[in-house]
Amino acid sequence: MRFLCLHGRGTNGEVFEFQTAEAFRHLLPDNYSYTFPDGEHDCPAAPGVEKLIPGPYLCWYSDDSLKSIAEQHEVVSEIIEDEGPFDVVMGFSQGAALAASIILHHQIEQPLSPPLFRAAVFISSFRPFSRDPSLGVDITEDPGTYAPPSAKEGLARCRWMDPAVTKARIQIPTAHIYGDKDEFLNQALELVKLSEMSLASTFVHQGGHDIPVRPDVCKGIRDAIVTAVDQSCETVQ
Repeated sequence: MRFLCLHGRGTNGEVFEFQTAEAFRHLLPDNYSYTFPDGEHDCPAAPGVEKLIPGPYLCWYSDDSLKSIAEQHEVVSEIIEDEGPFDVVMGFSQGAALAASIILHHQIEQPLSPPLFRAAVFISSFRPFSRDPSLGVDITEDPGTYAPPSAKEGLARCRWMDPAVTKARIQIPTAHIYGDKDEFLNQALELVKLSEMSLASTFVHQGGHDIPVRPDVCKGIRDAIVTAVDQSCETVQ
């Protein structure tokens, strides 16, 4: 079972590898394997990361514009082509949002094609952004958006998937892992709503926007991931 693992903003593949190994990957089945690519753009380190692993610290997209999201869809597509196929995609924060965006766009644009992945694991995810000006809700003027200075029209604008507007739902088994003290909790909950509920498992811990290491919490994370993977195996039988 091959996992494509997409790190969060202000970290890198090595950081995500270290964080997940220390937390829960050692609890997962031995037949799971993992690939940790790096994002393309330099950015400031996430809080506490500099004490773990040296830089450079990276992100997948430096702004949330349609153009940037489309470019990173292409980057991940190339990773899948060069290093895949992968059975599961697992992402943290920005990486989780990018994974969800790619899955949703693939379903909407290629409804008759097989899914890109059999299952997905979203850890402390942001809401996924759109690369299509006809999908989602325009949030260019939202003060929390990383809108480029030229965000006036066209591909410089920013849109994200809103479950109240976006009809599509992620149609593969998903595991949603997030903390009840996460400052971005509402975005993780919106991604749950963008998933087919009969295929979604959730695990809520008492932490914030991070990857917990408490043994009891890590066992809960393991169970959520294994549930999603096992369900993906059942759906293809």
